[in-house]
Amino acid sequence: PTKFYDDYLNEFLPEETTTKILEKVKVTMKIRGQEEKKVWGDNDILIVAYPDNVQDAEAICIISCKISLRERVYQSIFWAAHSRIEGIAKHTFVTLDKGDKKGNSEIGNRGRNNRARKTRDVLESTMDRVYVFRGADEVDRSYVIKDFEYLQTDLARWREDYFGL
Repeated sequence: PTKFYDDYLNEFLPEETTTKILEKVKVTMKIRGQEEKKVWGDNDILIVAYPDNVQDAEAICIISCKISLRERVYQSIFWAAHSRIEGIAKHTFVTLDKGDKKGNSEIGNRGRNNRARKTRDVLESTMDRVYVFRGADEVDRSYVIKDFEYLQTDLARWREDYFGL
């Protein structure tokens, strides 16, 4: 990314603000025997907010979007864990949860016969929220697993918490 867009003011954020945010969301990687470097993680969407002054803007949420959970979910978890170590933003995961070959949820349902899958356990213990586009009868909601409609409420609350509003 090279620019952040303020959809409220209908304009791009100043270049110096964008540069500051982009540098803050990179994570430090240290490969044995090599110098550490800053890298861009699995940041599909960055939610940027500010209290009053655009110069105070910060990334408050990183959203990782996946159609299916196979394989890619663990990449998102890896990057979220690294970012969390460095104290970078809230981490959310959004998925259609296309399901397995029989159409059953890839995440599973904790309430019905405790058919939660290992992937669900890992997502619930790593991500701040997981937003799923599946019915509640297919994927039992929890403190972490929510319908996509909760995203706007969570973002407003996280902005208030982040800036102490």
